[in-house]
Amino acid sequence: MKFVTLFDRRWPLSLSVAASFGRVGATRAASTLTIRDALNQQQCLNSPPLIAPIDRRRFATVKKKRQWNRTAQQSEDEEDDEAEEEEEEEDDGEDEGMPTDCRTKEFTMLSRRLDTVVGVALKTSISALGNWILQGRVRVNETVVTKKAHEIEQGDLVEVWDAPYEENARLATVHRLRIVRCRFDQRKGYVIKTKCWPNYIMENWVSGDEAEEEEEEGEEAQQQQEEEEEKGDEAERTAEETEKGSGRHTK
Repeated sequence: MKFVTLFDRRWPLSLSVAASFGRVGATRAASTLTIRDALNQQQCLNSPPLIAPIDRRRFATVKKKRQWNRTAQQSEDEEDDEAEEEEEEEDDGEDEGMPTDCRTKEFTMLSRRLDTVVGVALKTSISALGNWILQGRVRVNETVVTKKAHEIEQGDLVEVWDAPYEENARLATVHRLRIVRCRFDQRKGYVIKTKCWPNYIMENWVSGDEAEEEEEEGEEAQQQQEEEEEKGDEAERTAEETEKGSGRHTK
């Protein structure tokens, strides 16, 4: 009788079967065990995959955190809306006695520079407004400001000198601008709301010499424009005369 030694640990019964029945019994037992292992493997393949259990405590914590963030954002938005309503009520009280033909504008900026904010509010080029600031034609809270990088604050009153009043040189027409709101938003930048009164008549803080210089500059510019127009007319006349002369020669 021969003993069969198998190194596969899945067939531990093959040795005892070989001792009793010989090689044929060991082969039958080994084949039986092999079929059984194949069936077990097929059952494992057909069975659904194992899913790790969900940590419900962690899931609930994340869900609560998201809900808390939403409620916090909603509360911040509500607070901003309430603050804006309060500011509008205060604005209505401060505008008593002012002309009703005011223009309200709201916009966002990346800075609070005087030249950029007032330029956007008045729809004026920033370079022109910068020159006016350097000339002393802009006041902030009744104080002349000559720095273009001056930062405005909420509640500031900005006055831009336009021209002396025709009937009285002591008065002037200005663009009066009030900063109604100026708050910082992390997503947008500076949210600014302004009210503007164009052609507002008030005291003339620009000296008479400066006003005369402004008038002289305007007159000079007008004269230059008229001279350029006259030159253009003369050029057209000469061109017409040359065309007529060339036509006569061809005939």
